[in-house]
This record gives sequence, structure tokens and C-alpha cells, in this order.
Amino acid sequence: MKMKKFEHSKNRIFLLEMTINILLFSALLIVGLLFFIKTHTITGQTGILHQAVNTCSNVASIYEQENGSLDTISSMYPGSICADDMLFIYLDSKYDPCDKDNSVYKVIVTCQASNDSGVQKADIQFLGTDNTAVYSITACSYTPLTPEGRTVNGK
Repeated sequence: MKMKKFEHSKNRIFLLEMTINILLFSALLIVGLLFFIKTHTITGQTGILHQAVNTCSNVASIYEQENGSLDTISSMYPGSICADDMLFIYLDSKYDPCDKDNSVYKVIVTCQASNDSGVQKADIQFLGTDNTAVYSITACSYTPLTPEGRTVNGK
């Protein structure tokens, strides 16, 4: 009889060990899944940030090469709207230029007033789907001094 009780208690310990193993495995599985979900979310945000940096850098390059001409930038991005000292560039979900109605992302170029030193600055801001700023950069264009004086955008 004593031997029977010993086997019986051995089975209970085995079941208890199996239950603890299953609980630990489940807890580790939940932690692992949460880690992968968080990683996936961060990867998506990084993709948007990468595109924002590229787009803002491209617009800044055009701005600097064309001596601060918003009209030239507007001609490079179909569907963009130029109003006074601001330019609105609309992008679709693949980050291609599009009309305002089909846009998912927006780039706003705001020209600051030119100073006497010949430096003209523009703030370039990339806005996400919820109109929050994803990335912004400031571009500068320098108009050199000529014998006739400085001219801003050929004027």
C-alpha cells in the first residue's frame, strides 16, 4: 500500500510541473508577441520618417538650387498649390505627388522674409495622415551681391 501512495503522489507532482510549464510558456509567448507587435509598429513609423526625410531633403535641394523660387518647386510637384509665401505639396500613400483630394501626406514650404545679408530661408515641414509634423527642415538660399545690388528671385 505504501508503494501505491508513492506512485500516486508522483503523478500529482508531474501534473503540477506540467501546469507550471504551460503557464510559463504562455507568459513567454505573450511577451514575445507583444515584442513583435511593437517592433512592427516602429518599423511602420520608421518607413514614414524615412520618406519624410527624403521628401524634405529633395524640396530643400530644389529650393537652394533655384535661389528660393517656390514657382520652380511647384512645377516639379504636380498638384501642388502656391499661395503667397507658402507652397503646399500633396502626396499619396506611395509618396508620389497628387491632387489635394487624393492626398494622404502634405509638405508645407513657408518662405521667411529675406534679410539684407542676402539669405532667404524656408521652413519645410512634412505632415502625416493626422496633420502632425513628422519631420521639418530649414533651407537657405543665398543671393550674392552684384555691382547693381542684390536681387531677390531675379526681381
